[in-house]
Amino acid sequence: MIEEPILTETDVREQLHQIINVISEKKLRALYQLLKEEETEEYEWWKDEEFVAELERRSEALENGSDKGVTMEESMVRIRKVIEGTKTHVK
Repeated sequence: MIEEPILTETDVREQLHQIINVISEKKLRALYQLLKEEETEEYEWWKDEEFVAELERRSEALENGSDKGVTMEESMVRIRKVIEGTKTHVK
């Protein structure tokens, strides 16, 4: 039996974002309905030690120059590519 690696909450969130970007509209709506019906607490990110540590790590990397980040223009180009890509996948 192959064991799945244990994913951090951050990993799970990132993988869900990736899945949501490519699934069919039918599955997307079903997932939305499932989550909407589920009563959940409001996510208090500032209390999530792992998430806050990741934010601090990324902030430090930007401040010390080890991560150059992206400009607003680069971000807009990436966003437009994603939007255009999702238009071709919606059925």
